[in-house]
Amino acid sequence: MKAIPAVIVRVEEIMTPRAILTTVTASDVADARRLSEEGDFDVIPVVRNGYIREFWRRRTRRMHPITDRHRVQYNEGVAAILPRLAKRLTQFVCYGPEVVGLVDVSDLNKPIARLIWLHPLLEVEQAIFMEVRARKITDEEIRKALGSPTKEAERRRRKAKKEELGFPLLEFVQFRHVLKLGKDFGIASLSPEEIDRLNSLRRRSAHGVARPIEKYAYPVDSELHYI
Repeated sequence: MKAIPAVIVRVEEIMTPRAILTTVTASDVADARRLSEEGDFDVIPVVRNGYIREFWRRRTRRMHPITDRHRVQYNEGVAAILPRLAKRLTQFVCYGPEVVGLVDVSDLNKPIARLIWLHPLLEVEQAIFMEVRARKITDEEIRKALGSPTKEAERRRRKAKKEELGFPLLEFVQFRHVLKLGKDFGIASLSPEEIDRLNSLRRRSAHGVARPIEKYAYPVDSELHYI
């Protein structure tokens, strides 16, 4: 099985462009509070002499300068700024010294940003597949460990065979049960709660209805430990 290519999503691909940002001029800062409440905006950029160098924050109800911790270049990878977004630090996207857009944690729900969350989960799944193969764990052992979910995996496998796709049984096991197999076979150390959370995050990342990111918090804060 080939390694999954690294996914790099750039900041410019998920940002809100400056042209459609709600802004105020330096002489109209008094309007910032009203605009933030009406539009449910955490920050309102302030334009002074054509440049954005400050912003009004709803949480503090005052002006703040745009410092290095609020500034990111347009071509930087989104993964690199996740710690800042986790701290609710709005990022002003720059092209050189100029602000060209804005990124906050809500932008991580955009379809292309979901790849950031989905990719490492696919790597986890792939790592378990590879270790099962390396240990030469048989389909019969997998059936015994799976129990009732075997029926659904076998159904998927039979359907694939009609299309002349002869993959091992494990390839058709749902992600939640793959993680459980990893635990049962001593490949990965995962609690039932961690399995539930990883499965939920994968489902949210892979499908467009549910949001991976809710209430400014990351769904997963634990590590996967390989034995």
